[in-house]
Amino acid sequence: MLTIQQRQEGIHRSCFSALVADAGMSLSIPTPDMGIDLSIHEIVSQGNRRFESGWRVDVQLKCTTSAVLSANTIRYDITREAYDVLRNPAVVVPRLLVVGVLTPDTTRWTIPMPLETSFGVACYWLSLRGATESTNRTTVRLQIPSDNLVTPGLIRELFQRIRRGETV
Repeated sequence: MLTIQQRQEGIHRSCFSALVADAGMSLSIPTPDMGIDLSIHEIVSQGNRRFESGWRVDVQLKCTTSAVLSANTIRYDITREAYDVLRNPAVVVPRLLVVGVLTPDTTRWTIPMPLETSFGVACYWLSLRGATESTNRTTVRLQIPSDNLVTPGLIRELFQRIRRGETV
């Protein structure tokens, strides 16, 4: 049987994959793992044919049942190494941290019903591009705005921003 952490990661990855698919985008898994878990690829159409546009966003997935939630933010601690990978301003492709916040109640992680299955996880995103170097040696505390909820519309909007040359 999988460990609790492996189960959390699998549910988070599945939920995030569903959000990306609902946005009309595709996913790939970069190999070898260099700190990026997934890449989202924009899909465009020409006539009846659909293909990747060449635009992408790289994502590092993290999952927790112990994030500290307030009215405006989700407080999450990330390793210094992961922080540095995500904040690197020299990287051309936008990189996002996506934190899955699961309920501690494992019986609510997946809720199968006759016409739908719900996930007991909410995904929040944060761009660390150009963030300042941390003086912390092991972890960095992040404040993720609670408005940064990942939705299919948000994923499409991120690609619109990228196409306009805006920083994500």
